[in-house]
Amino acid sequence: LQAKVEADEASTGSSPDTEFVREMALNIFDEYLSESSRLPCFSSSLCQQVWTTVSTARPSANWFDDAEREAYAMLEHTCYREFQRSDYYAQCLAELEIASRQK
Repeated sequence: LQAKVEADEASTGSSPDTEFVREMALNIFDEYLSESSRLPCFSSSLCQQVWTTVSTARPSANWFDDAEREAYAMLEHTCYREFQRSDYYAQCLAELEIASRQK
C-alpha cells in the first residue's frame, strides 16, 4: 500500500486514486484484521479503529502502523517466549555453543 502511494505521488506529483487505495486497504483489512481472518485475533478496538480510518480518512501509508505494533508485540510476548522454552531452541543454542556461555 505504501509503495503504491509513493509510486503514484512520484509519477504524477499528486496523491493516488483515493478509492483504489481504499479498496486495497480494505482488502488488507479483510485478510488480516477482520473477524473472518484465519490469523491470530487482534483487539476488537484496534480492528474498529483501523476499519474506521481506512473507511473514512485520506489515504496514508500509516493506516496499519498500530496493527503492525500490536502484531509485533504479540509475537514478542507470546510466540518468541514459547519458542525460547522449546526443546528446539535449546538444541539450536547447543549447536551454536551459546548455551554454555549463557549459564
